[in-house]
Amino acid sequence: MRIQGKYLVTFAAVAMMSLPVWARGESTPYLVDTPTQIGSTSLQPGQYELKVEPNSDHVTVYRDGKEVATAPCQWITLSKKSPETMVQTAQGRVTEIDFGGKTEAVKLS
Repeated sequence: MRIQGKYLVTFAAVAMMSLPVWARGESTPYLVDTPTQIGSTSLQPGQYELKVEPNSDHVTVYRDGKEVATAPCQWITLSKKSPETMVQTAQGRVTEIDFGGKTEAVKLS
């Protein structure tokens, strides 16, 4: 019985260490053609990457590998899986990011 307990503890430890692998964040490239607002930051034309971690309350914006902005967001559930990853904008502001093949998305404030 003591050996089984040892294996159980080992299995639990390995499972806990691999949790960050299962809970990976989402990211998408984003090409800005005209000045676009995300949160309180204005993004000038160029190539960016938008990243959000699971259960996070903000989107992080990177340009050339450097963080240039963060914006508050909240996770929402879509009625069906998004066919592709897309960044939605309205009136020059990023409003939502849908992730391809997923029913989870983020809505920006």
